[in-house]
Amino acid sequence: MGRRLAWSIKKITALFTTITVTASLQGCGDIAYILDDSDDYPYVDYDEAYQAGYDDAYNENYEYAYEEGYEDGYYSGRTDSEIDSWDDYLEYWDDDPYNEWDEDDWYDEDEYYDDWYYDNWYEADGNNKNADEYDDYYEPYESTGGTGVFKGDNGSSDALTGNIPVISIYVDDANCTWTDSKSDNRTFSHTIEYLDIACNYLMDEADKWGQDLNLIYDFYEDEDLGYSLTIESDSVKDFYGADCEIWYFIENSIDVGAIQKKYDADSVAIMVYVNTDRSIEDVSCTTCFYAGYALDSVYEFSYIFMHSNGEEETPAAFAHEMMHQFGAIDLYMEDEDIGLSQDEVDTIESDYPNDIMYTTYQEITWIPIYGEVTNEISELDAYYIGWTDHSDLVDSFGLMERW
Repeated sequence: MGRRLAWSIKKITALFTTITVTASLQGCGDIAYILDDSDDYPYVDYDEAYQAGYDDAYNENYEYAYEEGYEDGYYSGRTDSEIDSWDDYLEYWDDDPYNEWDEDDWYDEDEYYDDWYYDNWYEADGNNKNADEYDDYYEPYESTGGTGVFKGDNGSSDALTGNIPVISIYVDDANCTWTDSKSDNRTFSHTIEYLDIACNYLMDEADKWGQDLNLIYDFYEDEDLGYSLTIESDSVKDFYGADCEIWYFIENSIDVGAIQKKYDADSVAIMVYVNTDRSIEDVSCTTCFYAGYALDSVYEFSYIFMHSNGEEETPAAFAHEMMHQFGAIDLYMEDEDIGLSQDEVDTIESDYPNDIMYTTYQEITWIPIYGEVTNEISELDAYYIGWTDHSDLVDSFGLMERW
């Protein structure tokens, strides 16, 4: 999912007082345990594990969901009262005269929305005491500069070509932490494995398009590519607050310019890993120069929420999010800014059902794949990440040109 921060959105001022900085993962204390070779964490043959089933409990639940159907699976385990409350809410939503997905109904021009937002969100949920504090709390991030030499005004990631160092940042936030438990050890090892799969997939695909791409991502071999960080914000619920803290960390603690010079690179990719719980509904997303919008910092990065909606994130999602940093657009939903309509999304679904910017699951079955990336990079994707100068689909759909 690509997430841009448009000029019309009010933004959160980050709190930087508790940022914890380390030079690399090898020296970062709570994270360094992860690849301990002791008997507590024996080597796992992941190919064998894939053959046996990625996660027995997960697969069992997956089969149950298919057998019982989504609706039965959703309502199972919920009380009659909970179900009635949800059904009442849906009925209210359907009858709500403001339930019309139109910017005039939802943003600055709608007094009803403004009144509800102030009265019910920033007072009722305790995030803020009153509407007066709202304006003080939401202020644009003031960049401290940072280092790096980037092409044009496209931020830290331009075309997905040449030498590109991939910086990994492991974040402990207000609700999610990386601990020394065996489950976290497994999740951490998956971040390394899936990043490897995603990077090799992108390099192989670039070669098919006649492009030279060298992603440098092994932070155990190159220590200046791995970091850990503690922030106060909730990466899922307060994404802009988290953005600001992460931007501050990058600008003040990572010498991106030196990294570019070392690896003879015009661009960098930055991956931020959050050890989220399976229960969250939010999915991985990218803070990037998207559809021509500028960010409050030059640095683009991808949030990888390692679990959501009952599943672990896939290697294809790693590749999908990284491609956003280099200009790729989401193809699974309409976007007026780019010019992508629902009719065109339907065309993509019909003609390009396995496009990696349309889905990060297996084609047709929509089952997550963890041992490889089986999705395809279309002409449209190749155009937006700088692998080709022209796309017939951009012309036929009337989409925004690559920025």
